[in-house]
Amino acid sequence: MGNNPSRFSSIHRPVEQVSYLDCKEFIEKLNTQSKSNYRLPSNAEWIFAAKGMNQKEENFPGSPNAKEVANYVSNSNKMSNCNGLKLPNELGIFDMCGNVSEWCEITSTKYENSNLQLKTFSFFSESPELFTLKEQLIRGGSWEESSEFIVLSNRYFEGMDKKFDDIGFRLARSI
Repeated sequence: MGNNPSRFSSIHRPVEQVSYLDCKEFIEKLNTQSKSNYRLPSNAEWIFAAKGMNQKEENFPGSPNAKEVANYVSNSNKMSNCNGLKLPNELGIFDMCGNVSEWCEITSTKYENSNLQLKTFSFFSESPELFTLKEQLIRGGSWEESSEFIVLSNRYFEGMDKKFDDIGFRLARSI
């Protein structure tokens, strides 16, 4: 892309300060250059990657102890950490909670009349949440949050054009 917009810029740290729209632009350029099919993971894919093969109901992927697997407000030194310094989860994936939150795609949606709102059902509950089409899903929690906000069940939505120093992204690839 020609530059790293991150507040905590390093080749070993996650890229942050990127909006959902920035991620989509990056992915389009990457796919053109690599002749591949990268994309943001869906909510279900992100959860599967975080939980691993046995799909245990744990709060933190890889350990019941947040300090072993996550960079969050209690141990973050008020910044993102280098990738892979904590324990990986069962699939060998690092930093699925804490460090930086991650943009995801919204895929399980139902259009509600003409008011341009979507209804999505949580992986963890049957209750619907309403949000506007201008918001996008974020998972994982970040270095800025306490341990109760980086649990796997937590998710939130943010404007597609918003950029923060605690939100980045992870790529999925269709084969």
